[in-house]
Amino acid sequence: MTTSPDEERRRAQRWDDPDGAVAEARARAERSADWSAAVTAVSGTGEAERGGVRVEVDAEGVLRRLTVSDVVAAKGGRVVELGVLAAVRTAQEDVTAQVHELTARAWGEDSATTRVVSQEFTANQTAPRDEPDSTHARNDGGQW
Repeated sequence: MTTSPDEERRRAQRWDDPDGAVAEARARAERSADWSAAVTAVSGTGEAERGGVRVEVDAEGVLRRLTVSDVVAAKGGRVVELGVLAAVRTAQEDVTAQVHELTARAWGEDSATTRVVSQEFTANQTAPRDEPDSTHARNDGGQW
């Protein structure tokens, strides 16, 4: 296995300055812990139906709070269904954007870490992008 000149230089520096290498490792571990705590605390919000449907999701995109106005509820289950899905999708996108920002700040916008974390959070968004399957029972009449 070959190593790049930069890798060789970093390896040599660690042997020349072990205290510096340890200090660098400690700083990176502290930055990792701070980043992890910040990401865990992220929550996203989304709304639909002109604010008549509001949601909050946690860092994993899981629904934690849902509010549906009486006006939207009176429009029927299908409107509520689509509104909730749209609001959750927006909230999950909000989480992804916040995590990207935190990661870029901690590790650099162009870092592999930022790229991978952003890809993972995008892939983990669970709200469907398309309209729900129309084979499910529909109720357009306002009854639950």
